[in-house]
Amino acid sequence: MSTTRPTPADLRELAAAADDLATRIRAVQAALRAEDSGARSRAGFRLDEAAGQARQVSAALEDTAGELARIAATPDLACGIEWGVCPLHGDTITTSGGRSWCTATGCTRTWGYDRLSTPCPEPVTHRLRDTDGQTQDVCNGHAIGARARITGVTVDPIT
Repeated sequence: MSTTRPTPADLRELAAAADDLATRIRAVQAALRAEDSGARSRAGFRLDEAAGQARQVSAALEDTAGELARIAATPDLACGIEWGVCPLHGDTITTSGGRSWCTATGCTRTWGYDRLSTPCPEPVTHRLRDTDGQTQDVCNGHAIGARARITGVTVDPIT
């Protein structure tokens, strides 16, 4: 495993090790339950929870690997603002349980990941210019949000 910059493969390797640990814990638990001695067969009562925690660790590592892969796959010409938006409605995203959806009335857009925690992958379509002349290229959704929230911003389509 790399030590300087973890990769999705590194995290998937750790996830596999956590799954392996959960399997080994379940095997020990089964062996203890199979024993005739009452005290020894009951001694493994904590192992069910321990195996479950190892599976949760594995799931968290897999989710993180997926997020790192999504970040790495963000196109060079993507918006790149540090959080995602609905490309049609702007800052209308809600996230729960690792999934995101647009809350605008009638919008059915959903994403199977936490879109608010990853850089925006949408293509650049607009240029923002603030009152000091600073510019930033953004996607349609972020342009919608800028118009609504930033005083004095100029939003121009990029042609």
